[in-house]
Amino acid sequence: MLRIYAIIFYSLCMPLSAWASTPEESITRLESVELDGQTLTLNGTGFRSIFMMDIYQLSLYLPRLSRDVDSIIQHTRPAQLRLVFLHGGVGHDMLARGWRKGFERNQTADMMIRLEERLKQFSDLFGDIHKGDEFVFDFLSNSDTRIRCNGQVQSIIHGSEFQHALLAIWLGTHPVQNSLKKALLQMSEG
Repeated sequence: MLRIYAIIFYSLCMPLSAWASTPEESITRLESVELDGQTLTLNGTGFRSIFMMDIYQLSLYLPRLSRDVDSIIQHTRPAQLRLVFLHGGVGHDMLARGWRKGFERNQTADMMIRLEERLKQFSDLFGDIHKGDEFVFDFLSNSDTRIRCNGQVQSIIHGSEFQHALLAIWLGTHPVQNSLKKALLQMSEG
């Protein structure tokens, strides 16, 4: 409940300039990207929203268009997710709790234990977030996940288990937001 109050307070206290532009005006969406020597095509893009406020835009790039969630999570490599924050003010602790919750919703307790060191490595990459910060998650063919922030490589996390768990935050059985999952898969809301 405290988290809900914090989000409401944050949204009410945001300067009017934060609302001045729409997400579509402030983000350049790429139709394709190059990764691991392959051209990846935009599979879908959507927004993570809380209380009707868009927090970030997320885009999914794959070697070929797909709506097969299991195949995307388990097998399709290379792949890429691009996450662009539309507002600043999100601190490291709040973001770390959000990441952990996203992982926990889609993983067994045993898997969370196996992923623990990598989850800490991942969460530690994120400091305070600023409007326009872009995080790129490269899911490489060798099972590594390369994480970039604003164009700079921050870390490489090893293992396909981590790749699967990270993708499951948005595409798993219990995604962070159903409408975002549908948007990434280009599925209608109906």
